[in-house]
Amino acid sequence: GIDKADIRRVIHYNLPKSLENYTQEIGRAGRDGQPATCELLACADDLRILENFIYGDTPSPNAVRRVLDQILKSGDTFDLSLYELSGTNDIRPLVINTLLTYLELEGLIAATSPFYTTYKIKFRREPDQVLLGYDAQRQEFLKQLFACGTEARLWTTINIEEAVTQLDTDRDRIVKALTYLETHGDLVLKPSGVRQGYRLVQKPADFDALTERLQELFLRREEQDLQRLQQVLAYAETTSCLNQHLLHHFGEKMEHPCGHCANCVSSQKSEVRSLRSEIPTSSPPEITEEDSALIQSLLDEKIAPLRTPRQLARFLCGLTSPATTRAWCTPVGAKRKSRLPSHDAFGLLENHPFGDALAYCESLIIQ
Repeated sequence: GIDKADIRRVIHYNLPKSLENYTQEIGRAGRDGQPATCELLACADDLRILENFIYGDTPSPNAVRRVLDQILKSGDTFDLSLYELSGTNDIRPLVINTLLTYLELEGLIAATSPFYTTYKIKFRREPDQVLLGYDAQRQEFLKQLFACGTEARLWTTINIEEAVTQLDTDRDRIVKALTYLETHGDLVLKPSGVRQGYRLVQKPADFDALTERLQELFLRREEQDLQRLQQVLAYAETTSCLNQHLLHHFGEKMEHPCGHCANCVSSQKSEVRSLRSEIPTSSPPEITEEDSALIQSLLDEKIAPLRTPRQLARFLCGLTSPATTRAWCTPVGAKRKSRLPSHDAFGLLENHPFGDALAYCESLIIQ
């Protein structure tokens, strides 16, 4: 979002997620045609955090199966909220969206149209004045519609499904009436609670096989994202021309080294580049007895969003999830409950590879 042509320096304090991201970000430098410097401060420890985010987005087979049951056993037509589906299954909304896309590509469901479940209205004029000019039948309908709402100091909230039942009408008539009043300046509308409609095209012949197939797609995406991180590391470790390396990644060729990147300049000066060939890293810290005691105190609370090893590993690696952000806990020594991510154990293992954290959690939780 930086719209400036005269940026002279771009510094990456952490490793980017991919070379595509990196190229787009350094592309902001020197758009005025004048020299600019792009610096990458590379440390392999950054990989652990980036990898943890990738691993944390991959849902478990059980979670995938639960979502499939909720979606594909809801009838010929159904609607859903990404927010609700995400919260009940503890899967990020973006991952839920990916799962729905996979189902559409499989030819199992087809999207229809989104709609809002709730409308907040704020009258610009008194309700009695709003009704003036309409015939008796329209006035009576609007009176009943306004009466369906829950009044607050400024806004009246109308639940569309409840209004449909009370007025014995369809949602289109209600929404068109509210939109018409807004267009004519009688009230202000604030829609919320979006839901996406779907149509069931066909039921899968084998739910287990479908679950396995979708899980394989998520694992393949996970592997691709991990490979992108390794490409960034390879770029940071190369001793050849950096511009040639980037262009080669995108399928283009540069016949000769650029002559002005750090590697080219150092080569021209005959400098030793041995340190550049290996990015520094550090070993993960040990899990101390204090760490173990803190984690055990968390498990003793039996918090639902941490009931599986993967959920616990994500939490200990500092990754929030839809369920953990809404959950509460009682920290050690505290008198009152607080949001779960404020617990001292959150992010306790963020400097550990996710696989190691998961193995540790599996040793603690026997399913």
